[in-house]
Amino acid sequence: MGKTYFKLHEIGNNYSLLLTDFHPADKVFNDAGHEGGGYDWASVLKYYVNKNHPDWIGRFGFDPEASMFCAYGNDAKVLEQLGEIGNRLMIDAKELTAIIKEVPSGEWE
Repeated sequence: MGKTYFKLHEIGNNYSLLLTDFHPADKVFNDAGHEGGGYDWASVLKYYVNKNHPDWIGRFGFDPEASMFCAYGNDAKVLEQLGEIGNRLMIDAKELTAIIKEVPSGEWE
């Protein structure tokens, strides 16, 4: 198993999924004209969830910043699965590139 970039943290009965190391995907985002920070990852993962897991909508929220991606909620299982997707995209440049191309321009944060 490779490095885990998206990390789930428990805070009481709530959970936060965090990403602060964006570097492995920098080139993919830069080549597409994006910075690749927390806002861009939120745009990618929101699009992915809406397209592939609409049943997850409303089960967690997003609170990104330029230097950090954050998704939060009380459904640890869904956030863990979101983290697995994020980790896969972080190391799969081809899949990440394809998704970035699909995200409509109006959906970038």
